[in-house]
Amino acid sequence: MSRRATISMLACFMMLSIAIGSVSAAYPDRIVNLIVPFDPGGAVDVTCRFLAESVEKALGAKLVIMNKPGGGAVIGQTFVANAAPDGYTLLACTSSVVTNPLTKETTYTHKSFQPIALYCFDPEILVVPRNLLEMLADEGPSGSLRTGLVAQYG
Repeated sequence: MSRRATISMLACFMMLSIAIGSVSAAYPDRIVNLIVPFDPGGAVDVTCRFLAESVEKALGAKLVIMNKPGGGAVIGQTFVANAAPDGYTLLACTSSVVTNPLTKETTYTHKSFQPIALYCFDPEILVVPRNLLEMLADEGPSGSLRTGLVAQYG
């Protein structure tokens, strides 16, 4: 993780503690749980564990990573959606927080959550086997197959 991303994450958690601190001057006065809705050892879990030490220093409280995998992240996401909105239960989310309510029966939508920090930029792309484009080009009329790349940066 880049230094810039780590600093951004710390700044967001400090803003969270300031915002919640206006409600409760002692925040955080107990353990903060970060729910990872995937199995231990995966990319989201490893990223969160990597950041935990820095976040603990910024918050001045213990940050516990809790893995709640299952249902393509629905179990962990439901757990957080049903948690008290007190800043002590956080969710490490991916695009599945948007796609799960669209493709599965859930008790929440993406609007059930309030983003507080971008901790990882994770682009999602479609790929095909290399020879598929050549095979399609051979099958179709000459010049009918068009490929391209659409990207937005910044």
